[in-house]
Amino acid sequence: MLLLPRLFLTAFCLGTILLSPVLAQQPWPSRPMTWVVPFPAGGTVDQPARLMADYLRESLGWQIVIENKTGASGMIGTQQVAKSPPDGYTWGFVFDTHVTNPTLQANPTFDVQKDLQAVMMLGRVPFVIVSNPQQPYKTFAEVVAEAKKKPKSISYAIIGTGTLSHLTMVQLQNSHMFELVAVPYRGGPPAVQDVLANHVPLYIGSPTLTREHIKAGKLRALAYTGQSRSPLLPDVPTLAEQGFGNFSAQAFIGIVAPAGTPPDIVEQFHAALMKAAKQPKLQSWMVEIAGMEMAAGSPDDFRNYITSELDRWRKVIVDNKIKLE
Repeated sequence: MLLLPRLFLTAFCLGTILLSPVLAQQPWPSRPMTWVVPFPAGGTVDQPARLMADYLRESLGWQIVIENKTGASGMIGTQQVAKSPPDGYTWGFVFDTHVTNPTLQANPTFDVQKDLQAVMMLGRVPFVIVSNPQQPYKTFAEVVAEAKKKPKSISYAIIGTGTLSHLTMVQLQNSHMFELVAVPYRGGPPAVQDVLANHVPLYIGSPTLTREHIKAGKLRALAYTGQSRSPLLPDVPTLAEQGFGNFSAQAFIGIVAPAGTPPDIVEQFHAALMKAAKQPKLQSWMVEIAGMEMAAGSPDDFRNYITSELDRWRKVIVDNKIKLE
């Protein structure tokens, strides 16, 4: 009497064992994925994410939801990614604050190296140093020469204490033994306006806010912090060209995933991102509008870059006792 139930139970168990690998190996992606952008919609980080998502929806049929999770210089949104299941359905876009927040923020709730894995750097955004044309400086080397004669006699506008443009200028001062005075603003537009009005002699920031003023002769570009000259501002010499060694600094945009995301999924996702990064619409926006340098590379390249930048800016922040206001 018990023979048939036992045979049935045995067959059921064997069927479950045989079917479970098939169920576990469902094609990815088989449901919508979320791309977390920890900055406002329409901004420098949001726009490339949306352009890439549009391409992948059209070319691969992927279902992608862009979620803008703002706050704490990108920490809130990136924390969501770090604490999400590593199943290939949550990805995050990060900016330069990704490598400064761990030192600047008092109580980080996640570890950017242990809780996240690098997927791809998308682009870099070097800074431009500009002055009001009424100032006597024609190059940044002239600013430094004057600052060495009269320490703290020249001020420069920044978009906030602890921002990467601020840290860049601090590191420059430490490396070349001169002193300027930082004047922090709440954002780029008011900082640029005060330089246009000659209330502050200098400004350092991305080319986006200054390019048209430079072309109109309302601002004078003194130096570019990239490794080579900007195609948008080809007449502006780099810091290296002005005797500052191989110094360069730039913000960046990249994509990360929760640590432990399966390698095969990361590989598939990276391959799709590389194709999206080559699309003319995205490249045109990044280069011509945002002033970025395309830098799409491998996960290893991005991981090594993050490690290097974390070490670099941690030293600047700690040595100079820089704290968020």
